[in-house]
Amino acid sequence: MGVNLSIIIPTFNRATLLRPCLESFARQTLAPGTFEVIVVDDGSVDATREVCRDFETTLALRYLRVNHSGIAAAKNHGVRAATGSILLFADDDNIVDEELCREHVEVHARNPEPHIAVLGYATWAPWLRVTEVMKYVTEVGGFLFSYRHLGHGQALNLRYFWGGLSSCKGPFLVKHGLLDQRFEFGCEDVEIRCFFLEAS
Repeated sequence: MGVNLSIIIPTFNRATLLRPCLESFARQTLAPGTFEVIVVDDGSVDATREVCRDFETTLALRYLRVNHSGIAAAKNHGVRAATGSILLFADDDNIVDEELCREHVEVHARNPEPHIAVLGYATWAPWLRVTEVMKYVTEVGGFLFSYRHLGHGQALNLRYFWGGLSSCKGPFLVKHGLLDQRFEFGCEDVEIRCFFLEAS
């Protein structure tokens, strides 16, 4: 059985956050050997490489170091290196549920159409202090991680392709173009929503 899912994690100088992220991917219920984790180090000067080395025996992890050029470029490096037919984009501060990978793979299996993407669920960690700005972005403005009005299994439009914990078919993304590398920090997922709209 080959790799079906490639998890792409861009990171820059956040080794302390990356470690618990990788620990959570090491606990996945999806069978080992059916998914890979690609950490794209966007020119970090901290212990990112050492953190990745610690997971070489527990994860099918590939560490790619690139010159610092921003999140969109880092994700593109991961896309090009991926061997899985499904690409799951994760943020380096995500701590994911152990069923995350299995559920993404199963939803794509039930929806094999090339243009269909899957939105994962993310929320603030319970130990974080949610500021007024964080609350506005999620609960008032609905710009990110605003799940209150979404139903289980609901078909969503492209507005909801939030970059962290969303997955898509790799061949579709590669065929129609990659992320716009002018986006060096954030909004690369906003831009790709427009891309999916144009390509589908």
